[in-house]
Amino acid sequence: PDGTIIAARHSMGADKLVEMVKENSNIKIDHLFTVDIASRPSNADTDIPSNVPSVTNFRQDNDFTGGYEVTAQDPSKTNVENILVPNSSHTEIDNDVAPQVYNMVNSIINPTTKPVHNLNNPR
Repeated sequence: PDGTIIAARHSMGADKLVEMVKENSNIKIDHLFTVDIASRPSNADTDIPSNVPSVTNFRQDNDFTGGYEVTAQDPSKTNVENILVPNSSHTEIDNDVAPQVYNMVNSIINPTTKPVHNLNNPR
């Protein structure tokens, strides 16, 4: 496909997204956003393949669910950013990071775009 491909998911959807990206290794995903990856049983897919040059993973460590960091299968091809979201929970983290993800997606699509949401007051 032509254009920029950006994918984002939360919780078990993020786990399934990583699986999908691995199963379609012939498709370049320009940026992957995962938000507090979770899985049942607790074996979340956190190893990002090299067809993803950049991944941002938001996580929390206050709940029993989620909290995983992601890693790159090949660190020379994939830039990984794990961001701990303090004072968040698994059920709230998607709302807490939505403005930041929105601004990051906008900056990837159009680097001259100024942030729309105030990240100091996300809600």
